[in-house]
Amino acid sequence: MPAPTLASRTEGGTSAFQRWFPVLPFFAYWIGTLLLFEFGPLVNDPLHAETYVYLLTGLACFAAAYAAGLAGRRWLRPVQTLREAALAYAWLRWTAPAALIGAAGLVLDRLLSGAGSFSRTLTETQYVREEFGWNTTWITTLSVAPYCLSLVSLAAYFVSEKHRRLPGYIHAMIIAQVALLAYNAFLSANRGVFFWLLTYWLFHLFFVRGFGVRTFLTARALRVPRLAFIAVLAVSLSYIYFIARYRSSEMYLTYLVSTEGTSLRYSLPDIDTPALGALISLMQYGTHEYGFIDAFLERADPVAFNPGYLLGSRVLDQVRRVVPGYETQGEIVAGRWISDAGLAPWAWPSVFGWLLALFGYLGAPLFLAGLGFTYGRLAREYLWSGSFGSLVIVFSLYTALNMSFNWIGGDLQQNTGYLVGLGLLLWRRQVPR
Repeated sequence: MPAPTLASRTEGGTSAFQRWFPVLPFFAYWIGTLLLFEFGPLVNDPLHAETYVYLLTGLACFAAAYAAGLAGRRWLRPVQTLREAALAYAWLRWTAPAALIGAAGLVLDRLLSGAGSFSRTLTETQYVREEFGWNTTWITTLSVAPYCLSLVSLAAYFVSEKHRRLPGYIHAMIIAQVALLAYNAFLSANRGVFFWLLTYWLFHLFFVRGFGVRTFLTARALRVPRLAFIAVLAVSLSYIYFIARYRSSEMYLTYLVSTEGTSLRYSLPDIDTPALGALISLMQYGTHEYGFIDAFLERADPVAFNPGYLLGSRVLDQVRRVVPGYETQGEIVAGRWISDAGLAPWAWPSVFGWLLALFGYLGAPLFLAGLGFTYGRLAREYLWSGSFGSLVIVFSLYTALNMSFNWIGGDLQQNTGYLVGLGLLLWRRQVPR
């Protein structure tokens, strides 16, 4: 591929768009959904004024701290960048097959155990997760270990692909891994993975490769990736609607229309009741966390320190296999607030809700400031020196923040990325320049 063409002013060979891209999806989600909550077709209960202050303060602290982390005029070090690219390729050669084996094991177990099937997702969508999804066996448990290297392998692939011509089998393993992850999501009637995979692609193009939006939209050399992205996006949007339409019963969708459809702010297209219910469900899917934030803020202390939930729910699920019933203090507090407010226990408090239970309404913006500064400094370190360890952490945090509507922390693959990236940074400090 040709070198990136940058239309904006650059600093140290990078564009402002490239430097800020890791946080753009995070801001786009929260600004977009807040506008949807306030001005979208659904008429929602108004939030307290303090909630707007809290949300905007948290976003402002994160953005200002990220900018501070990026600050400092730095120039690329070509020799060091090439050395880091060689390190990334060394990791790619073994993490790519390991992650592929893990992804294949997840799919194989779902098919063999009856936890999922192609026909069942299409014809019994409503029952896949509740009645069949938990039928997986020890094969899934074993497969999770190599699968945890998924984000590390993708980060290594992004760097290696930028600096060298890779063997065909490497490309094939990465494509197969991504395809298996998408297929596993399809088998489990999960829509989120399709969105996340698209964000991985954008991270590769706009942050690692440094392409600008205009270059991506117009460059002849990027015509195939551009068409492929459009095709995957179309399939993903269609599948997201399919899940909204068929994973819930027609009775539930009719109930949504009867309760929410009678007070819409704007008239929606004249469509059948289940389809309208699916559209309402999708709008609630992107905005219901604001009710949690509002209720949590009303009950939160100024300062708290319950950081245990930062490990992520999947890690804590494994702890509960050894210690049944174990809960972190943050989970206990959040559970009590959810019960007191009469909120749905299966819905999502989001990053802004969880941080209130973990650190309080004064501590949460401070945590976001510290997170933003660390994020910005690591992004600058990659852009300045090509640091592979920094990129692994930035990519892992990027994928975690793209799930900020759900939680704070990360899944097993994010936590693996944090540990690997930190280990690489500590190891590099011991190696002579």
